Amino acid sequence: GALVVRESPALTGGLGRAPDKKQFRALPAWKQQAVSELCDGYAASDDDKSLEGIISTNALPRGNKADETVLCILASRFNHSCAPNAEYLWVEDLKMEEVRIVGDVA
Repeated sequence: GALVVRESPALTGGLGRAPDKKQFRALPAWKQQAVSELCDGYAASDDDKSLEGIISTNALPRGNKADETVLCILASRFNHSCAPNAEYLWVEDLKMEEVRIVGDVA
């Protein structure tokens, strides 16, 4: 399908592992802010947001390596659906996440 987004991950990690706060602190300030603005599905309010909650809510699998994850600022903002019109795709050669259209988009 047609390419909607292609981006490098802001953070990488693994399922069941604590977030790498050193990796987060190494990001430029604007990228730290963008990560912090992502949804934390485990927080009762914005004041309760945590890096762990943001990653748990938004990280995507890194291709077939289901135990490795990537956090992409734009791709993480796409809604999930039981009847999707787009799909996520990790491109290992580019080390980038893509979102591609697979159905009609309104």
